[in-house]
Amino acid sequence: MKDSVTDPATHTDSTSATAIARDHLTASRERADVREQVGRGPMGTLDLDEAEQRHLAPPSRITELRERHAGRSIELPAVVSFSAGREPVAADPGPTAVRPHADVRFASPHRAMSLVHALFEWRADRLWCRDLRSTNGTRADGAPMHDWFPISNGMLLEFGDVAVRALDWRHARLCHPLAWCLGLSATCAIDRVLDVLRRDGPLLLLGPRGCDQEWLARQIHEASARREHPFVAFTKRLRPLQEHPLAGTRLGTVFVDVGTVGKVSSRFARALFADDDRLGSVRPILAAADIEQVRRAFGDLTQVSVLRLAPLATRREDVVPLLNWLMAQHGSPHRLEELGSAWIERLQAHHWSRNLYELRETERRLRALLESGNRRDAAKRLGSSRQALEKFLSRLFDEV
Repeated sequence: MKDSVTDPATHTDSTSATAIARDHLTASRERADVREQVGRGPMGTLDLDEAEQRHLAPPSRITELRERHAGRSIELPAVVSFSAGREPVAADPGPTAVRPHADVRFASPHRAMSLVHALFEWRADRLWCRDLRSTNGTRADGAPMHDWFPISNGMLLEFGDVAVRALDWRHARLCHPLAWCLGLSATCAIDRVLDVLRRDGPLLLLGPRGCDQEWLARQIHEASARREHPFVAFTKRLRPLQEHPLAGTRLGTVFVDVGTVGKVSSRFARALFADDDRLGSVRPILAAADIEQVRRAFGDLTQVSVLRLAPLATRREDVVPLLNWLMAQHGSPHRLEELGSAWIERLQAHHWSRNLYELRETERRLRALLESGNRRDAAKRLGSSRQALEKFLSRLFDEV
């Protein structure tokens, strides 16, 4: 059936309850007729067979669908097969009792997604999907799909006007480090980053010092197919004897802090960016304050994805939520609001010149202060003098 596009304001759902039941019954019969394709997908992602050939970790099981613009994640139901569609609205024709309902529902702003739009089914540990003759069709990474197709990690699925990204548990967990470094409200940026990370190519983390670049690079490595291979970080200036072409890092991830490493030899640069197993075939992740640092160290690079990390001073609304999140991560029941509004205002007005590094140090001291109740006991808990704590708070809060 040809893919058709209609006016979202006037279209009606063409999927009936009878058709849905028939698709459920015939799914097992069609399973034998479907063969998995080997090679690279539309976005250059690694297929399972190719990953095995390159000794990379196989794809993990898809665990959730993340809405592209809203940033809302929906966990998949624990059943073999389930349907997906939009939330019914009062304007839908027909009695409510006879309207078909999907197992997983999305908000469709223009009602371009059918009430029951697509069918999902687990086959072993691989999730498959099929369009249920919907009005506006189903697309996978931009390509229209009419028959059963396998879903890979990071694939962008479009059901009418609803776009969701399929994520395994590792990439779903990666959303939190990305929000930590990019901004809690950077939903669209996080989705674009997830798309870039699928391609497994060179990555440049562009931002000021203290934005947890090495920590983020390690999180990206742990979520990638290279996670079973080494993660090597170069954070000091290289000596000639250290510039061996990355021996022992084959198929791993190499992090280079360009600001501290400085200019490297052509031999090191070739080994870092060569797509040749004899030279390493690694994934480079560079960190720099600006593009000029990268050009001085490596020259002009092409086909490198750039991820810009926002300084904390440009997203002051994130300061208090991030501090509260850090305290919760350390098991503290306290929140910054207990300190009073004056402290909150000064925290948001602080310049945060050392960015997330300074935020972590601040959280450690404020947590000790809240848990101890006074500055003397807080200093003992921190293993420092009261004068040192007073000096830190005076500098941070301007003697609140």
